[in-house]
Amino acid sequence: MVDGGRVLGGLFVVLVVGAVPAWIGSVRSAAARPEVALPAGGGRCVVAAARMRSEHPALLADWRTRAVRSGVRSYHAEDGREFSIDLSETCFSCHDSAVSFCDRCHTEVGIAPSCWGCHAKATREKP
Repeated sequence: MVDGGRVLGGLFVVLVVGAVPAWIGSVRSAAARPEVALPAGGGRCVVAAARMRSEHPALLADWRTRAVRSGVRSYHAEDGREFSIDLSETCFSCHDSAVSFCDRCHTEVGIAPSCWGCHAKATREKP
């Protein structure tokens, strides 16, 4: 094969060029984590903070399914604590400002949460 070196070189260049955007995205996302306002009382969240950062969409979707479709209104955490499945009562009792908590990350990544389709925006901020 006369052009084997060129073919292998071309494949290498294509792989490197294809991998660069993913590499840059991973470096950027790790470095640019927005600062969010944590609860004043310093209490513990429903699940560990690191897990909540990545899994809260699935947790909230599960809560919605349990509450709306199954009528289950309580959540038992892995450590045995029990919480009411309610954004206002559970989440916003500690994170009382969606603007300084939820919106910081969602704006950064360009995601508009679907929560506010059913939950009134007026309840997002405590007076």
